[in-house]
Amino acid sequence: MSYFQTQSPNSARMNILIVEDDVINAFIFQKYLSVDYNVYLADNIAKLSGILQQTPIDLVLMDINLDTSDENGIELLQKLRNSYPAQRFKAIALTAFAEEEYEKICKEANFNAFCRKPLTKEKLLGIVENMLKQP
Repeated sequence: MSYFQTQSPNSARMNILIVEDDVINAFIFQKYLSVDYNVYLADNIAKLSGILQQTPIDLVLMDINLDTSDENGIELLQKLRNSYPAQRFKAIALTAFAEEEYEKICKEANFNAFCRKPLTKEKLLGIVENMLKQP
Protein backbone atom coordinates (compact mmCIF):
# COMPACT_ATOMS: atom_id res chain seq x y z
CA MET A 1 0.00 0.00 0.00
CA SER A 2 1.38 3.39 -0.79
CA TYR A 3 0.51 6.48 1.13
CA PHE A 4 -1.78 8.85 -0.62
CA GLN A 5 -4.68 11.20 -0.33
CA THR A 6 -7.73 10.99 -2.51
CA GLN A 7 -8.19 14.76 -2.57
CA SER A 8 -5.89 17.73 -2.43
CA PRO A 9 -5.23 18.62 1.20
CA ASN A 10 -7.51 21.30 2.58
CA SER A 11 -5.61 23.53 4.99
CA ALA A 12 -8.80 24.14 7.01
CA ARG A 13 -9.05 20.42 7.82
CA MET A 14 -7.18 18.41 10.41
CA ASN A 15 -4.70 15.79 9.19
CA ILE A 16 -5.15 12.15 10.14
CA LEU A 17 -2.58 9.45 9.49
CA ILE A 18 -3.82 5.86 9.35
CA VAL A 19 -1.13 3.24 9.99
CA GLU A 20 -2.74 -0.02 8.96
CA ASP A 21 -1.40 -3.01 7.03
CA ASP A 22 -4.82 -4.48 6.24
CA VAL A 23 -5.67 -2.83 2.92
CA ILE A 24 -9.41 -3.28 3.33
CA ASN A 25 -9.46 -1.74 6.82
CA ALA A 26 -7.23 1.12 5.68
CA PHE A 27 -9.46 2.04 2.77
CA ILE A 28 -12.65 1.73 4.81
CA PHE A 29 -11.24 3.99 7.53
CA GLN A 30 -10.01 6.41 4.86
CA LYS A 31 -13.43 6.49 3.21
CA TYR A 32 -15.19 7.21 6.51
CA LEU A 33 -12.78 9.95 7.56
CA SER A 34 -11.98 11.71 4.27
CA VAL A 35 -15.35 13.47 4.25
CA ASP A 36 -14.20 15.73 7.11
CA TYR A 37 -10.42 15.29 7.35
CA ASN A 38 -7.27 15.13 5.25
CA VAL A 39 -6.37 11.44 5.44
CA TYR A 40 -3.00 9.81 4.79
CA LEU A 41 -2.33 6.07 4.70
CA ALA A 42 0.87 4.21 5.55
CA ASP A 43 1.80 0.65 6.37
CA ASN A 44 5.51 0.92 7.19
CA ILE A 45 8.14 3.21 8.68
CA ALA A 46 9.41 4.57 5.36
CA LYS A 47 5.96 5.77 4.34
CA LEU A 48 5.32 7.13 7.82
CA SER A 49 8.56 9.07 7.77
CA GLY A 50 7.76 10.56 4.37
CA ILE A 51 4.39 11.78 5.57
CA LEU A 52 5.66 13.12 8.91
CA GLN A 53 8.50 15.02 7.20
CA GLN A 54 6.04 16.79 4.89
CA THR A 55 2.78 17.13 6.81
CA PRO A 56 1.79 18.25 10.30
CA ILE A 57 -0.33 15.40 11.66
CA ASP A 58 -3.06 15.96 14.25
CA LEU A 59 -4.02 12.33 14.89
CA VAL A 60 -2.53 8.91 14.20
CA LEU A 61 -4.69 5.78 14.07
CA MET A 62 -2.15 3.01 14.68
CA ASP A 63 -2.76 -0.69 14.16
CA ILE A 64 -0.94 -2.60 16.90
CA ASN A 65 -0.21 -5.75 14.89
CA LEU A 66 1.62 -4.61 11.76
CA ASP A 67 2.72 -7.50 9.57
CA THR A 68 4.45 -5.20 7.06
CA SER A 69 6.79 -3.63 9.61
CA ASP A 70 9.65 -4.92 11.74
CA GLU A 71 8.06 -3.18 14.71
CA ASN A 72 4.62 -3.53 16.19
CA GLY A 73 2.44 -0.45 16.54
CA ILE A 74 3.54 0.16 20.12
CA GLU A 75 7.23 0.18 19.20
CA LEU A 76 6.53 2.23 16.10
CA LEU A 77 4.66 4.91 18.06
CA GLN A 78 7.61 5.28 20.44
CA LYS A 79 9.98 5.61 17.50
CA LEU A 80 7.76 8.25 15.84
CA ARG A 81 7.38 10.30 19.03
CA ASN A 82 11.18 10.25 19.51
CA SER A 83 12.04 10.93 15.86
CA TYR A 84 9.48 13.69 15.29
CA PRO A 85 9.15 15.59 18.58
CA ALA A 86 7.76 18.67 16.82
CA GLN A 87 4.81 16.58 15.68
CA ARG A 88 2.41 16.87 18.60
CA PHE A 89 -0.08 14.32 17.31
CA LYS A 90 -2.49 12.31 19.40
CA ALA A 91 -2.55 8.56 18.82
CA ILE A 92 -5.29 5.95 18.96
CA ALA A 93 -4.32 2.28 19.21
CA LEU A 94 -6.37 -0.01 16.97
CA THR A 95 -6.40 -3.73 17.57
CA ALA A 96 -8.41 -6.88 17.09
CA PHE A 97 -6.90 -8.31 20.30
CA ALA A 98 -9.65 -8.67 22.87
CA GLU A 99 -7.47 -9.16 25.93
CA GLU A 100 -7.74 -6.30 28.41
CA GLU A 101 -3.97 -6.31 28.98
CA TYR A 102 -3.49 -4.72 25.55
CA GLU A 103 -5.40 -1.62 26.61
CA LYS A 104 -3.10 -1.21 29.63
CA ILE A 105 0.01 -1.78 27.49
CA CYS A 106 -1.16 0.82 24.97
CA LYS A 107 -1.88 3.42 27.66
CA GLU A 108 1.59 2.84 29.14
CA ALA A 109 3.05 3.32 25.63
CA ASN A 110 1.52 6.83 25.46
CA PHE A 111 -1.42 6.14 23.22
CA ASN A 112 -4.17 8.64 23.96
CA ALA A 113 -6.95 6.11 23.38
CA PHE A 114 -7.54 2.44 22.65
CA CYS A 115 -10.11 1.03 20.25
CA ARG A 116 -10.97 -2.56 19.41
CA LYS A 117 -11.74 -3.69 15.89
CA PRO A 118 -14.00 -4.20 14.11
CA LEU A 119 -15.07 -0.57 14.03
CA THR A 120 -18.38 0.73 12.81
CA LYS A 121 -18.43 4.04 11.01
CA GLU A 122 -20.16 5.66 13.98
CA LYS A 123 -17.67 4.30 16.50
CA LEU A 124 -14.66 5.40 14.42
CA LEU A 125 -16.03 8.88 13.79
CA GLY A 126 -17.03 9.25 17.44
CA ILE A 127 -13.63 8.36 18.86
CA VAL A 128 -11.81 10.53 16.29
CA GLU A 129 -14.05 13.54 16.97
CA ASN A 130 -13.73 13.14 20.74
CA MET A 131 -9.96 12.79 20.54
CA LEU A 132 -9.53 15.87 18.33
CA LYS A 133 -11.70 18.00 20.66
CA GLN A 134 -9.41 17.30 23.62
CA PRO A 135 -6.64 19.81 24.31
